[in-house]
Amino acid sequence: MTLSSDSELAKVYGLSPVDLVPEVADEDLPLDQFIERKVDELLDLRLRSIDTWNKEMAIISELTCRRVQRQDIERRVLEALADRWNLSISQHHSGKRRNRHANQSREGEHQQMLIDGFLPWKRDALLFGPGGVGKTTAAVAMAWCVISGKSFLDYQIASDIKGKVLWIGSDGGDGAYEMWQNTAEDFGIANDPRWEKGCVFWGADQEAGTGAWSCSPSNLCELKEELESNDYALVVLDSWKAVLELAGIDFGIGPVGTVVRFLQALIGQHCSSLYLHHPSGNTKGKGISGAGGNQNVNQIPYAVHELRVEPSSEDRPKCVRWIAHKLRGYQSREFLYRLSDDGFQVVEGEVITNCADQLLITISDLEELGTATTSHAIKNMNSSIAPATVSNNLTTLRQRQFINKSGSSWHLTHRGKLAVNRMIK
Repeated sequence: MTLSSDSELAKVYGLSPVDLVPEVADEDLPLDQFIERKVDELLDLRLRSIDTWNKEMAIISELTCRRVQRQDIERRVLEALADRWNLSISQHHSGKRRNRHANQSREGEHQQMLIDGFLPWKRDALLFGPGGVGKTTAAVAMAWCVISGKSFLDYQIASDIKGKVLWIGSDGGDGAYEMWQNTAEDFGIANDPRWEKGCVFWGADQEAGTGAWSCSPSNLCELKEELESNDYALVVLDSWKAVLELAGIDFGIGPVGTVVRFLQALIGQHCSSLYLHHPSGNTKGKGISGAGGNQNVNQIPYAVHELRVEPSSEDRPKCVRWIAHKLRGYQSREFLYRLSDDGFQVVEGEVITNCADQLLITISDLEELGTATTSHAIKNMNSSIAPATVSNNLTTLRQRQFINKSGSSWHLTHRGKLAVNRMIK
């Protein structure tokens, strides 16, 4: 009897010759291949919706016995998942890095704003502050602005973008839904059809037998499918520590930076994201580092905002100080506000109104005269408008590609000239 070769068997059974090669035992693998195999096995387990904790811990034990640190295991699992989904979050890449020079912006690359002055479009923002300061209240108000198209707080400039909101309430167990619902009732929007249809809540549901959402691989897969099948404008995560802890990730030494970059890449393909964070200890006077603990939560996001309680005084009631520490393209600013019967009310600080059309006409007039089109000249021509309002409107016009800047001078783009022509006709 003549034995068939592997290639002949493969041909008969429609298999690849590789399929006929017996799998190498774990103990016979080089260390790098062993780690890669175990990470893939661990990821496959975590992508399942059933409880696989025992098997997961067995794999983790095998890896730690090979002196692989737990936080490195968790980081590598997330990176492996990102590789499967073609999300760029790690330093390794297969292609050659592309050199780019000035004035080589790609189509649609200019930064749009979902909520002017607060939330950039398809970028992430962190909102942090002590418990009870009003983070959930502020986030619900922002969600309503996204759904309704209204402006927010000190920026009275409505966005061109609006849409649905996915609210992930992982903090507070079953009580998260009630808190979210009560806040909407306080604003008088809970029964508004736009809110009912426009804001979707994810949270623990004991009756349905589902737990709170976390950033585990299986839950990330659920989020990916939801974003791909629905047209969301904003995802709210309440709160950072909850989604990390529920996934077994240590906020202090765990791969928090990897999680932030993963969510940036995943959610940013579709919409904006807002993370609510309750840092430990007193944050007053610490600035952006007041977010505490793992500094990746405030260093990586595109925007960082802080809320701080301001006690009442003789001339004003108790209110909240909003500090915009970081928002790329904008200057840092702060103002005071309070929740009144009519919604949020700015108590102290300049309210930025929309004077964009007036500024476009001013720049057009200055260009026709052949005189300077600097910020100083534009402000002098619009002395009735607060300087900060002029500056912020110029930033908005630049982001929307109506104007550009050369040195210290502003100039109308082709889009800006068309807008002016429409206004003066």
